[in-house]
Amino acid sequence: MARYYGAEDKMPEIKSWYDGYDFGGTEIYNPWSVLRYFQCNCKPDAYWLDTSSSDLITEIVQELPFDMEVTLHRLMTGKPVVVPMAKELGPYKQIRDNENTLYALLVSACYLKPVGAVKDGECDPFLFGKYLAAYLKESVSFFDTAAEGFSHGLVLGFIACFRNRFVVKSNRESGEGRYDISMRPLIEGMPGVVIELNDTREYTTEMLADFAAHGEKRDILKFGMAFYKKNLVVCKDLPDA
Repeated sequence: MARYYGAEDKMPEIKSWYDGYDFGGTEIYNPWSVLRYFQCNCKPDAYWLDTSSSDLITEIVQELPFDMEVTLHRLMTGKPVVVPMAKELGPYKQIRDNENTLYALLVSACYLKPVGAVKDGECDPFLFGKYLAAYLKESVSFFDTAAEGFSHGLVLGFIACFRNRFVVKSNRESGEGRYDISMRPLIEGMPGVVIELNDTREYTTEMLADFAAHGEKRDILKFGMAFYKKNLVVCKDLPDA
């Protein structure tokens, strides 16, 4: 078509504006926008946006929690993010209240482009420990680390951003003691997480019982964190006792 209209030199511009739409698993150019582009003498514009209402997306975005605002801001500035995404949209209430469904809506409406998939249950506690250790070195005082419960509150605060993916509990009885932090996944296929800052005493008991009650079979990631002043060591695959 570009060759027919003598506009082959416009291909980089056309690709930048209208490529990347997914149709049945095949990447295509947006046909309506390409036709309008040539009809308007090769003037690039967001022609597709005029073909439907974005009221639903506008309503949802206005009520986003802070962590999702940060994610969408990264996407709007051209940076990729890893997010959970539902396979089906479902009813309106589910779209409005479920982050997984919102991203599926944005993809189906061609606002977002999926560029790859991450295996369910992927987790790197050592990477988390690396960032947390760097934060301790850069921002925390020795006087802070001397306070009782500082490390517990610090880790709990860091994982608060995952509240849309996990039910986070702190200092609950399980097994023969109290775990420090547990993260019960809300997303199908993801493992549970138990974090211990001191010792281990069968702290997976509560989460295992919860999975069993819902007929679910999931792994539980168990790892510990040892704090000493501004130093941090992360251990994974901890035993139950």
